[in-house]
Amino acid sequence: MTAPRVRVVVERAAAPRCGLAVGDSFEVEGPSLTLPEGRPFCLYAMAAVFPVLDARLSELPADHWLERKPYICCPDPADAVLMRLERVDRAEATGAAKTGGTDGAGGTSGTSGAAR
Repeated sequence: MTAPRVRVVVERAAAPRCGLAVGDSFEVEGPSLTLPEGRPFCLYAMAAVFPVLDARLSELPADHWLERKPYICCPDPADAVLMRLERVDRAEATGAAKTGGTDGAGGTSGTSGAAR
């Protein structure tokens, strides 16, 4: 199992004065924050996300609002920036399961030892 990881992606940016654009992102894994090289991210937009990051990194019930609508708005309403909080580790785990990811021993998941 991979460590919980959240990617914060700008979903909508109608008129940001801070320079954010649709698709801009950063990732959080545990206490570490990673920005794509050479791409800044608005500190005020980050500050709006930080209070809910711990919850988004946790396993939440399916009916929790962050599971149903994982969106946070920038605190400046004039900028009209909407950010989506994606659980990247879940998407990767689901993708590996669908494509037959490795089993950690170099084999393919779902195969028996006799088939190798």
